Amino acid sequence: YGELKPCFDNGFAAVANGTYLAACVCFITGIEMSLRLPLLLAMGKDITDAWDSNLVPLMNHSLLRRAKDIGLPVELLAFSYEMKDEFLTNIESTDIAKRVRITQLRNNICHGNLNIFVTDIEGKPGVHHADIEKEAKELESIVRRWADGFSQCLNS
Repeated sequence: YGELKPCFDNGFAAVANGTYLAACVCFITGIEMSLRLPLLLAMGKDITDAWDSNLVPLMNHSLLRRAKDIGLPVELLAFSYEMKDEFLTNIESTDIAKRVRITQLRNNICHGNLNIFVTDIEGKPGVHHADIEKEAKELESIVRRWADGFSQCLNS
């Protein structure tokens, strides 16, 4: 799984450089692949099939459930305001209103929907750097926790 390290390292560098949207993309891509690769291997497939969404879904509740089913500690991907039990319950749901934050953020960023970062500051609506910074720093914390838990899971 060494091929995932550059995603996370690039995300850490992007946070350090203040390029927060790039950090979010790097972190989300690394997390998504770290969920998909073990599933492929569990299916006896080659990791070169990693982007074949017919084999393993992209970041969604189905992917999180399947990763949990093979023993990955997906609850570590919960944002600070998502309770672990609620996170695990929500990934079992198909209700869009119960979508966990990591899947919401992945879908919005990867589909170019930056409206999630639009806030009104002093009467000026727009995409504000501080909003993206907050998400990037939360993802940075999640990635550090995830990397530890993921490594422990693989080594057990």
